[in-house]
Amino acid sequence: MPIYEYQCLECQKISAHLILPKEELVPFCKYCGSKKVKRIISRVAVLKSIESKIEQFTDPARWGDFESDPRAFEKWMKEVGNEFGEDLSREEVEKMVEETIKETYENKEAER
Repeated sequence: MPIYEYQCLECQKISAHLILPKEELVPFCKYCGSKKVKRIISRVAVLKSIESKIEQFTDPARWGDFESDPRAFEKWMKEVGNEFGEDLSREEVEKMVEETIKETYENKEAER
């Protein structure tokens, strides 16, 4: 079921309307009630299952070179956080990156 967005020509705010099958919509502004609105182009949202999201982010091809580029890991962590609804601060991501780098070096040392 599509969701259409309309911008009010009077108050300039944007209202979203869910269109059900066989429903005749007379668009209006949900803020001021005006019927003077124009349909705008909005982003498309594609719903994915949790399994497909996890599969997408566990694909090594998307990771980059974590070992030599800690920023690649930071970028990947932010993408995962955004996709799964976590609002991670830069400090939290940097802390995770530092911990991961430290663990990686400790594991390499232990292997020698």
